[in-house]
Amino acid sequence: MYDVLRASYRFHCPHRPEGQLRTVALSRFRSIERLPGAAHPAVFRVTYLCDCGDDHVGLVAHDDLDYGPIAATPVEFRNLVTGRTEPVAGELVELTRAQVQKGNWPWKLFCGREAKLKPVFPSSLALVSPADSELVGVAMHCPSCGELSLNVVSEAHLDVPFYHDRVVRLIDRPFLDSRDLTVDDFHERLWSAGFDAERAKLAS
Repeated sequence: MYDVLRASYRFHCPHRPEGQLRTVALSRFRSIERLPGAAHPAVFRVTYLCDCGDDHVGLVAHDDLDYGPIAATPVEFRNLVTGRTEPVAGELVELTRAQVQKGNWPWKLFCGREAKLKPVFPSSLALVSPADSELVGVAMHCPSCGELSLNVVSEAHLDVPFYHDRVVRLIDRPFLDSRDLTVDDFHERLWSAGFDAERAKLAS
């Protein structure tokens, strides 16, 4: 499900039922919703923007969604020097271990209630909304307090594990029940002129 070398998830495109899996970066997710029922593992419904140009829906197990990017999944590459196919999973796991030991978690977003960056998993995201630039808005449930916070980050901040923007912008106001936050409402509030001014203030 997760392609470690391309730092992206893999989904089937309904328009290409017999074709190969399409790679989908985390910034191209649009919504992530845990389905009721299954718990071991939990199952999430993901709406994502496919490279065919349409939004599609896929199901992802909790293990694949959160642990795929940092787990010891079998990975091989063709070594052009030796002409052999070599495993690299062990090296990738060692890199991950070293980063985590240094306190660098793969994803961090800002919790408005706790007023600090928090380590999060992809399953912590509720909605992702793109801008005309390389910025994306992210509605995130804080793993510790449960508060819904709205962040603005670069695509790389989501897509590249262990990479973090120097500035993570926040809508510093509480939202009502997160079930009232629709994709259209989120996009409208996020990229309004008022929020542009607030983002500029927070970034200065």
